[in-house]
Amino acid sequence: MPSPLMVWIDTETFGLERDDPMLELGMRVTDTDLNLIDQKSALLWSSKHQVSLDLLKHSGRDSDKWVLKQHTHSGLFEEARVSGLYYLAAQEAFVDWIESVFRAFDGGKLSDQPLCGSTVHFDRKVLGRWMPEFMEMFHYRNIDISTLKELCKRRSPDLFKKQDLRPKKAHRVLPDLDDTIEEAQWYFDNFLF
Repeated sequence: MPSPLMVWIDTETFGLERDDPMLELGMRVTDTDLNLIDQKSALLWSSKHQVSLDLLKHSGRDSDKWVLKQHTHSGLFEEARVSGLYYLAAQEAFVDWIESVFRAFDGGKLSDQPLCGSTVHFDRKVLGRWMPEFMEMFHYRNIDISTLKELCKRRSPDLFKKQDLRPKKAHRVLPDLDDTIEEAQWYFDNFLF
């Protein structure tokens, strides 16, 4: 029987490549009605982050300029530099946290848990690169809200035009998870059921 819990993930990084350092990891656990059970987030920083930031500052690529502007404006770079954990410490904290959540709520085996999110394959790729032990705890399947968006757009274009979702896209993990879960609720209520 599937777990009554859903594990949502979002990451913020230095870019879209697999080796770009992760700056922030956020996760929420909800029930299948999308009620919050628990959440955790962490900032990350290491010497690799500082090298990557210095490279961004001298890059001429538009994508690098966007990352530098976005994460400077949101305060993410400075917060991560001051309070960020090393990857290993963050990984251990997330492993302990998710195991305790599943013990407390008897949510089934973590190895049966897909990861949920928006374009979650990206977050999975980042997590696999920087926190592989944690990544391996989950099932290989995803529940991806961007798939619901694309299906609704194609299968029910009139319904899709009626939705009035306005994601804030703060590019911080917890507000972005708010947006994703709100979007999931809309598709659950209006498109799937």
